[in-house]
Amino acid sequence: MGLADLDVEVLVVRRRNIRGLDPEPNMTILPGDVLVLRGVPEALASAENRLLQGGF
Repeated sequence: MGLADLDVEVLVVRRRNIRGLDPEPNMTILPGDVLVLRGVPEALASAENRLLQGGF
C-alpha cells in the first residue's frame, strides 16, 4: 500500500461498510476507503499527507 517505507502499518481497511482486517500489502487504496493505521505520530502525519495527496 505504499506506507511501509514510512514505518506505518495498515491494520484495517473499511470499504463500503465492509471491514477488511489485516489487508494484503498489495491492496489498492480507493477513494472513500477508511483506514486504521499504526505508527509513531510523525510517521502517521507523513502517511496522512501522502494519502491526502494521492501518492500511495
